[in-house]
Amino acid sequence: MGEEHPTHAIILSATRRHFFETTGIASGGEDYDAFIVQYQGDFEAGFATRPAGTPAPRGTSTYTLYRADTLEAADWGLSDHPFDPAEIGPWISLDLED
Repeated sequence: MGEEHPTHAIILSATRRHFFETTGIASGGEDYDAFIVQYQGDFEAGFATRPAGTPAPRGTSTYTLYRADTLEAADWGLSDHPFDPAEIGPWISLDLED
């Protein structure tokens, strides 16, 4: 999303339903075990669907939710308000050094 050097990243494990219920992010669909990676930086979702002439969504926090059984990216989000991983469950920081 245009950010070559995110400033912070974490990963955690939860069910999809628990993640969305805990963060308050609206989502329907099936429940499954997932890994969620959150990055902080300066992001632009140029690939996001939007009306013609509308600028791409921008934000300072992004997450990607991966299915634990296939590691496929299943959901993502972009905002200026990172979620608090401690409210969801155990998490670890990712080393972002080159």
